[in-house]
Amino acid sequence: YLPFHSSYAPYPLGIAFSSHQTQLADYLVIHLPFVILGVTFIALLLSGTRPDVDQPYFSPKRLLEKTFWPKTKVIICTAIGCIVLIAWVAGYLMAGLLTAIISIAVIALIGVIKKDTYKITSEATILVLLIMAMSIGIVPELITVLGDIERMNTVFKLYLQAWILYGIVAGFISWYFFASGFYRRLLKRKILGSSWIIIISLTLVAGLIFPVLGTRSRLQDRFQVLPPTLNGEAYTENAVYSGEQEPIALKWDMEAIKWLRSNVEGSPVILEAAIPHQYRWGSRVSVYTGLPTVIGWIWHQKQQRGQDANLVDRRQRHVDFIYSTTDSDMALNLIKKYDVDFIYIGHLERLYYDADGLNKFGSDNHDWAQLVYSNQEVKIYRTAR
Repeated sequence: YLPFHSSYAPYPLGIAFSSHQTQLADYLVIHLPFVILGVTFIALLLSGTRPDVDQPYFSPKRLLEKTFWPKTKVIICTAIGCIVLIAWVAGYLMAGLLTAIISIAVIALIGVIKKDTYKITSEATILVLLIMAMSIGIVPELITVLGDIERMNTVFKLYLQAWILYGIVAGFISWYFFASGFYRRLLKRKILGSSWIIIISLTLVAGLIFPVLGTRSRLQDRFQVLPPTLNGEAYTENAVYSGEQEPIALKWDMEAIKWLRSNVEGSPVILEAAIPHQYRWGSRVSVYTGLPTVIGWIWHQKQQRGQDANLVDRRQRHVDFIYSTTDSDMALNLIKKYDVDFIYIGHLERLYYDADGLNKFGSDNHDWAQLVYSNQEVKIYRTAR
């Protein structure tokens, strides 16, 4: 780890105001079941409905009537309404709505703590977790990490944490409603109760669709159907990759990769195609052998380099030049520059680079590239630098 740690240049850190905001519909697509349960839970506590150890169900009490004067409640409701209005006008509706719900949750929290003589109860704990989950949702509405792709990483890494908190909260709240007799009392209010149960049921069913159909879709998104196996490379035996300019049979690359694993010692640098497209068959030799390459996935490399991303572009141009040029001496100079020990030419390289440039490695006009492996589609040369 030390060589990496001592030479790694971290991406410039910092934050900036977010130029994008979440639409209400998008937030609800992700969090709707949690929001419904959370808001209902807050409303239940504000109404004074609390579990009673000595009774099987709750005794309705109005905590707010004991906690706040009527004028105070009016002021609070007006302030919350202003927050939402100002946020909506300013283009931060989602942040305003979450802030409003958090404010109401804080009022409920104060009421719960006062009712229990300032003791931390399960309701208070759940309210704190709920407030944290919603607060996390506000952050990407206002700021984003510098260098992010718009705000993609900022959103999903924060939303993951919010999702976990929401999940903990939802589990408790679901039990809480059942233990309190909330569902039983809700059914007595036919229109309101039926509407609430239908909405929460639909959202839960909708949320459960993805694990079923998503898994099915992923299982079908394969090169071929195989029997159960722990060998993650078994698909390469007969798979044909169609993501490039023409179909590529993967078995020839895998045979060459297995040869490299068995015959190469240490960590020599290998030269392979630096294709501009992401999530394709590029960088496959480095991926499957662990050997260093001149350049990996170009966009991912740029993301990690920040202001030095131009160096990644330069490396890509150099790799393209090494493969495409017919000038052996200039190619050799770049090979020495990057300490390349092995040159890999497979089906992918022949799709992206000129045949005349690739033929120079097997030419008899020089002795710095020696063929050490070949199969029907792949040739590997070792350099004598």
